[in-house]
Amino acid sequence: MSKLVIYDVPKTLYKTNQQSLLKALRPKIANDKQDNAYVFLQSGIHHFRHSTDHEHLFRQESYFKYLFGVDTNDCYAAMNVASGKTYLFVAKDPEAFAIWKGKITPPEHYEKEWGFEKCSYHGEYNPCIWNETDQNDLAEWAKGKDLYVLRGTNSDSNLKIKEPEFQGIDKAKSVNRDILFEILSECRVFKSDEELDLMRHINKVSSDAHIAVIKKIQPGMYESEMESLFLHRVYSRGGCRFVSYNCICATGENNAVLHYPYNDKEMKDGAMCLYDMGGEYNCYASDITCSFPVNGKFTSDQAMIYNIVLDSQLAVFKAMKPGVSFVDMHRLSERVIVTGLRDNGILKGDVDEMKKHFIGSYFMCHGLGHFLGIDTHDVGGYPENGPKRIQEPGVKNLRTSRILQPRMVITVEPGLYFNRILLKQAKNNDKISHFFNWDVIERFMDFGGVRIEDNVIITEDGIENMTMCPRTVEELEKTARGEEIKEFVHPKIWKNV
Repeated sequence: MSKLVIYDVPKTLYKTNQQSLLKALRPKIANDKQDNAYVFLQSGIHHFRHSTDHEHLFRQESYFKYLFGVDTNDCYAAMNVASGKTYLFVAKDPEAFAIWKGKITPPEHYEKEWGFEKCSYHGEYNPCIWNETDQNDLAEWAKGKDLYVLRGTNSDSNLKIKEPEFQGIDKAKSVNRDILFEILSECRVFKSDEELDLMRHINKVSSDAHIAVIKKIQPGMYESEMESLFLHRVYSRGGCRFVSYNCICATGENNAVLHYPYNDKEMKDGAMCLYDMGGEYNCYASDITCSFPVNGKFTSDQAMIYNIVLDSQLAVFKAMKPGVSFVDMHRLSERVIVTGLRDNGILKGDVDEMKKHFIGSYFMCHGLGHFLGIDTHDVGGYPENGPKRIQEPGVKNLRTSRILQPRMVITVEPGLYFNRILLKQAKNNDKISHFFNWDVIERFMDFGGVRIEDNVIITEDGIENMTMCPRTVEELEKTARGEEIKEFVHPKIWKNV
């Protein structure tokens, strides 16, 4: 019997998202202009590998998926601002496509199954060049209408979003590129009930896959085997054909490489693992990191470093609630790490003095976390009218500096790394070198590092942790021995008000 669990995503999820956008957008458009105003988005396009005819597996563009739900490539969709009615424009595939791709989806399918008021063809594919269409039909539809399209820059990638393009867009009465990006990005920050249920599901699938990896790993195996197991598990048990990002399966010194890309080393007895992996379902992401010993048994040094990071995460969990600045959470996390390093003889001196010199950033050189949703590094971290990025070591790497509010979903991922490049910089800096106990640090130069990452929902009075992985040293060692843990030590729900 199949162990695959299919999660049926309700189509009301997209209707809810549409209503959220309309509620935020309508006050920005005069009442007498709304009948002629249309939100207009272009889907993702079909891509090939370089100059070949090898097709990449299609994944929908995130804003389009968020608002309209369909996974069809090379199409356009519109929503009337006054009525909320939606319209879809798909390319008309030639009959020959059915030989290679299977049954061609007719326009009526999108009207019946997805609730579009009308689905039309925006043109016919050129049978010789798949990605070229005659778009006169779309130009005729756009004539005389006020279109609101996306234009903006992603604050994580610094890449500009692609504006909709089609032949004859100039026939529209107007094309507004100024207001939709900020409003729609802000809508994506606050998750609906349907979105939260979906994200709980994908966190369960990914948590179970991490546990399967911890149970399987043995010295002498290769990082690639663990990546393969995770990919198989989230696909075969959870239906995740995609993962949220490239899997990070690092061991030993490579744990200090934040986005370690190779996953090809033999895992040595006595080394630590750092596995950062998350399944993606229906375009929604999970992002989970587990750190544990290859042989399943912590040494005293490994347990000491691990517990410093776990204490840091738990301190943040106890403080997170609406109204709290995520910058303050990052600084709290850093302070716990620096204090732990000082108390265990790796650092020396006054913690407040070390804070003034940003000593924590030499051990945790990334931000505490990021928004999570239909993208791994989800949008809305630095809105135009929100808090700006703080340009100081450590904090400048935060992907958001916002005040936490209910229905935000964010990762909490403190880390502690012994990175040779950063520690060399610290040793050569006469202003701070005296804070470091270099004889002790030398013992950890091959250690790599530890990161613990969970995905949390900001609730009305605290947080809900969606991630269900073993977190204490004892839980990890039990899991590595193949034991089942019915209930983890730390709670899912934290009430902090």
